[in-house]
Amino acid sequence: MGKRVESRELIGAEAKLDKARREKAAIDQKATLVGTFRPPRYDYRGARYGDLLVQWLNEPFKRESKKPTKSVKDVGRERVSALIEAMKHLNNIASSPERLRDVVQVVINDLLKYHAEHLVVFVNDRGDIVVESQPADQVVVGGKIKAGAAEEERRAVNAVKLLTSMHLLDRVRLCQCGCRRWLYQTRTGKRAEIFYEEACRKKYQAHPRREVA
Repeated sequence: MGKRVESRELIGAEAKLDKARREKAAIDQKATLVGTFRPPRYDYRGARYGDLLVQWLNEPFKRESKKPTKSVKDVGRERVSALIEAMKHLNNIASSPERLRDVVQVVINDLLKYHAEHLVVFVNDRGDIVVESQPADQVVVGGKIKAGAAEEERRAVNAVKLLTSMHLLDRVRLCQCGCRRWLYQTRTGKRAEIFYEEACRKKYQAHPRREVA
């Protein structure tokens, strides 16, 4: 009799644990969908890089302070935001006269100077001589010595590069409501997402003349 009671208690405990796991999975799944309007069963092309990029760009909005102090990372985000807009503009004027493209290309190349690398050589544990590229701690931009891009900024620029090569960079855009948050569009045409979240949609509908700065 004692063994049966003990068995029932064990089964009950396992059932509760399984239920808790399912509830946590549902919460985690819901959290990943915030701002995407995307069903979890689909793997949209470029979404892996697009989501990584916009999550990093939107990070300052998660802070509790309404007037956060601008950090080195924030400066990096401003550079990446400018790079995205410049790359999209260059794509739009790709067939324009060369002199117009040159102006935009100069802006882009100046932003990319923060991602300069240099070669280093060392001997590994096996005694092999290795030569590899490493990010430069300092770079020269506009004739001035400045700090090179941080690792997170480098990953964001790499996402920009990959999305550009996939012809998907246009899907990275600012929310239509003017909140300055970024999103990655998984759909095109009339079904394309233009709002970061449902609250942004309602905000825009209440003020339909609001324009994205």
